[in-house]
Amino acid sequence: LFKSKALELGEKLLPAFNTPTGIPRGVINLGRQSRMNASSVSRLCSGTSWSWGWASAGSSILAEFGTLHLEFVHLTELSNNPIYTEKVMNIRKLLSKIEKPHGLYPNFLSPVSGNWVQHHVSIGGLGDSFYEYLIKSYLMSDKTDEEAKDMYYSALQDSHRVAVHDSDGVSSDDLSAAAAAPSLHE
Repeated sequence: LFKSKALELGEKLLPAFNTPTGIPRGVINLGRQSRMNASSVSRLCSGTSWSWGWASAGSSILAEFGTLHLEFVHLTELSNNPIYTEKVMNIRKLLSKIEKPHGLYPNFLSPVSGNWVQHHVSIGGLGDSFYEYLIKSYLMSDKTDEEAKDMYYSALQDSHRVAVHDSDGVSSDDLSAAAAAPSLHE
């Protein structure tokens, strides 16, 4: 029962990827098509997708489209249909081609142009899950997904480089050594 429901949901999610870049939009109507007046039918039909109204310039959100990898690879394994893996590998392909400000991935990407809508980067809200899923993808692949591992460690290095700065009298090496020291409470 769960397998058939997962496959049914996966199939219903595929229309969200029908964008010029293949980057999925954040919201999709999973319901059945219903009769509506002409002005509202475009959003209410089954399979129609759109971006969150609050997302910058109609963009897709890194933490959302960046966390589909594990589930969609698993859907391919369950269904023997490569379409799911192809969809998420297209996301990776696009992310590897576009410039990353300071080596990091901004939170908002246009599903139409494939460009960052703004350069706001966060390893917190709107971005955190993307980074978590990179390392999870590597580990869940039995450590064969080298691309996910490389993307994760590259972003980790760049986030450290961008966020950690020496202040007068204390270097980041001193802080690293202090963090590695045994706790007094152990």
